Amino acid sequence: MMYEVQVNMRKALTEMKRLGLKKHSCKDTIVYVVASNPDGACAGALSQICRDIRKEKEATSEKNAGEIHKLARTARHLIHVTKVIELGSWA
Repeated sequence: MMYEVQVNMRKALTEMKRLGLKKHSCKDTIVYVVASNPDGACAGALSQICRDIRKEKEATSEKNAGEIHKLARTARHLIHVTKVIELGSWA
């Protein structure tokens, strides 16, 4: 099943902007996830956002790399899912 997951990024937003991260740097972001149930979609969305933060670290300057890595580890506790919409299955 494909899910549209809306994630509240407000608690991590200040730190993300300070570190120069662009992807997902808005109050609410939407992530599309393939999962077997809504709980899996939520977990997958949070993992994808943390993974995107780590990937963006490689494109930024080395002086912020340590702080970005730390944010990627703690982001899971700062952000939360606000809405999950089942889009259906395309199999």
